[in-house]
Amino acid sequence: MKEKLQKWAGVVTRFVKKHRKLTIVLVIVLVAGVLALVFLKPSDPRSQTAAPAVTVLKKTMLEQLTTVTGTVSSAASRSVNAKTSASVTEILVAEGDSVTAGQVLARLDTSDLQKSIKDARSDVAEAEAATSRNTAWAQEDLTTAQNSFNAANDALNAANQAYAAAQTACETDPSLCSAAQENYQTFKNAEQSKSQAESALRQAQRQYENQTASDSAKTARRQLEQLQSQLKDYVITTPVAGVVTEMNAAVGQSAGGGSSSASVSGSATATAGQSATSSSALFVIEDVGSFKAELAVAEYDAMEIAIGNSARITADAIDGKTWDAKVTAVSPKVIDGNFTVTLAILSAVQNLKIGMSISADIITGVADDVFVVPYDAVVKNEKGDTVVYSVTMADALGGRPSGLTSERVEIPVVTGLETDYYIAISGGGLTAGAMILNDPNGVSVTENSNSNNMFNMGGGRMPSGGGFGPTGGSRGL
Repeated sequence: MKEKLQKWAGVVTRFVKKHRKLTIVLVIVLVAGVLALVFLKPSDPRSQTAAPAVTVLKKTMLEQLTTVTGTVSSAASRSVNAKTSASVTEILVAEGDSVTAGQVLARLDTSDLQKSIKDARSDVAEAEAATSRNTAWAQEDLTTAQNSFNAANDALNAANQAYAAAQTACETDPSLCSAAQENYQTFKNAEQSKSQAESALRQAQRQYENQTASDSAKTARRQLEQLQSQLKDYVITTPVAGVVTEMNAAVGQSAGGGSSSASVSGSATATAGQSATSSSALFVIEDVGSFKAELAVAEYDAMEIAIGNSARITADAIDGKTWDAKVTAVSPKVIDGNFTVTLAILSAVQNLKIGMSISADIITGVADDVFVVPYDAVVKNEKGDTVVYSVTMADALGGRPSGLTSERVEIPVVTGLETDYYIAISGGGLTAGAMILNDPNGVSVTENSNSNNMFNMGGGRMPSGGGFGPTGGSRGL
């Protein structure tokens, strides 16, 4: 054993001689460690008196918040469908493209419609030819009837004049009365002929009018115009400006008749031969410059929310950014235990994207320029009055605080706006700078509290800045 010790001593001696500087450093570190253990060892915690946490009164603002989560969506979204059934022949946009109102998105196959239009044009030509012939015949009949009526009218006038002359002659020479009788008969025959010609003329006029009114070409032309007006349905356009966020159209696909809708439709991509109906929009156009957030809010929280409430939004994927928002709608019914609350995002959207998860602090109450303390600081005294308790700090030599006095001062207060953690108070005995016990029922104020705990940040620390809690915190003494 002795030999081993001598051997190790020799090793140490050679190391010290060879590494003098390193040895000195190691010795200094070792001595410093020992001194630290001796002089900086904390005193027995049982010998110290824990300082109670207090809130230093300061006028600030308190906000009552309801915090919920949801997702971002476009404030204006439109599903675009085809109004007729036809195959897609051309697609002019892609997902992510910006579009303007009225811009063409796709075109459909018009071959069947064009054949129908061609046939309709032939029908119009045939109908116009037939109408022209029938109208000409009716016009000819009307002209003949008019000429016959004119002739009968002239004959009646002549017979009337002859009869009048014969009557005059009969009155002067009775032997001529037989001739007057014959002229009278001629007059009566002419009168009957005129009546018949007039009846024939009226009939010809009716036939002509009926022919022009029942022009078969007019019906054919209306049918052609209706077919031609359908051509616009074979050009798919967007009724709104925005960005194509979804596209379910493919060349060769059959686009089923539907209508553009303000709600976003299904997202399954259509394949060739698949029918794209109103439940699977060909395109979805969304305004990516104006967003909203839809939130599921529990029943008991929704009761505090009203349209017009301001809110602040943060996105899970974007650090350090807050967006201003406002409540624009609260659903009238509960679904799965929640109301749907809609927020309009007022700030510039910047990096926000549709579908992002967000958290929203909805401001349901605000108290400005008030004193705020932790909820537990407000208690009932023996008389049942609502009070808080203030404490004062004793001055020591040099002006440094040495602890709290044992005296607690009871201050009657009136409570105001409450949050989960804080409450606004008012009362004539409250002054800025007063130190209010955060939990008077849970602490004991003793004389000369240990100064090592003067800056204990107790359970009453309040968040500062940003309006999420009262400005300025509380500190323990």
